[in-house]
Amino acid sequence: MLNIFTATVIFIAVIMQTSFLPNFFPTNMTPDLLLIIVIIWTVRNGFNSVLTRAILAGVLMDFFSFGIVGINIFSFVMVVFLVDSLCKRFLVPQSDKKIFVLAIIIALGIIINYVVLAIFMNISVYLSQLSWQTINLFSRSLALKIFYNLLMLIIIYWPIRKINNIFAQQNKLVVKR
Repeated sequence: MLNIFTATVIFIAVIMQTSFLPNFFPTNMTPDLLLIIVIIWTVRNGFNSVLTRAILAGVLMDFFSFGIVGINIFSFVMVVFLVDSLCKRFLVPQSDKKIFVLAIIIALGIIINYVVLAIFMNISVYLSQLSWQTINLFSRSLALKIFYNLLMLIIIYWPIRKINNIFAQQNKLVVKR
């Protein structure tokens, strides 16, 4: 049941990110809804249980964005790994300030995703001319993208948290039987 729900959430998030959200946000600043969801799952469940979700999310994102297959897969797996490493060091379970730490982790995840995608896109387009000048980490567009993603975090955090809690309770009931 959880796998069907997870695949459905990923599919809906990909459709929203590639088809619906670009109508409301400026070009190249569409929030990474799928990345936010994968990061939230990573914070809650850890690297090992989210790895297959991240790969599925990357495959679907590559497919629906008509990009080079594998770029989003690699990017999502790298972000999940780094977020899990950060969470093991900085997140205190049941902390009152967990949403603020999560917001910082999501901002870092977005920057990592941006850098990985920029590097691979530059390699694929300009095969021999990779330049750090094309990857601008201090641009206004990246700051706005982080801002829009944090707005999406505020909108989707509590519904996803509630749904995960429902499935966690159902899993406990199944295990007890």
